[in-house]
Amino acid sequence: MALYYGGVGYGRTGCVVFGLPSVSTNESLRRAFSPFGKVVRAMIAINPPTNQYIGTVVFEDEPSAREAVKRMNGKKIDGHQIIVKEYRFPEFPAGSNPGLDYQKASASASDSASDDDDLGPLGCVVNGLGSGATDESFTRAFSQFGDVIHAKIGRDAGCGKKIGMVVYEDERSARAAVEGMNGKEIDGYRITVKESRYPRFRRRAVVE
Repeated sequence: MALYYGGVGYGRTGCVVFGLPSVSTNESLRRAFSPFGKVVRAMIAINPPTNQYIGTVVFEDEPSAREAVKRMNGKKIDGHQIIVKEYRFPEFPAGSNPGLDYQKASASASDSASDDDDLGPLGCVVNGLGSGATDESFTRAFSQFGDVIHAKIGRDAGCGKKIGMVVYEDERSARAAVEGMNGKEIDGYRITVKESRYPRFRRRAVVE
C-alpha cells in the first residue's frame, strides 16, 4: 500500500527507504535506485527522535517506483538491509517538468523558502564523535557558522556510536559548516560531516 502525504494521493510516486547506515550518501542512494528508472531526486535525512537515516527517492514515472519497491525491499545498501515503501511526493506534481523539479529541489534556497522545505530545514549529521563529546562542546564547535536551531548528540540506532545533529536557521550556514568542519577534530576525534534535512524542525522554530 502506498503512503500518502496528508492522506491525499497526489504528486509523483517514489520510495521511502528505512534502515540506511550512516555511511550512505545521496549519491549512493541514487546509484542503488537508478537501475529502475529516471530518478528525479534522491536524498537522505535523519529522523531526530530515533537518529535513523531515511532516504527519499522520487521517480519520473510510477512503474519505475513500483519496480524499485518490489526489487529493493529487503535488499542491502552499504551492508545494511533496507525496507522500501511506496510514497507520493506532493512537492513534485504529476505531469510537471521533472528536470525543473529537480533543479528546484537541489538549488540553494538562501533565506527564502523552497520546495525542499517540506523535508525540513537543512543541517548537518556528524559521525566520528568521541565518547567524551558533549552537547555543549558540540554546539560550540558548530555555532560559529550561523544561528543554530537545535544541536544534539545521540546514538546511531544501527551501531550504537555517537552521532551529532545540527539544525541551522538558514541553508548557507549549514553548507558552510559542512565545508568548514568535515574532516576536522572535536575533542581529539576526527569527524565526518554531511548535509541532512530535518522534517521535525521548521524555520524560526523554538529550541526545545
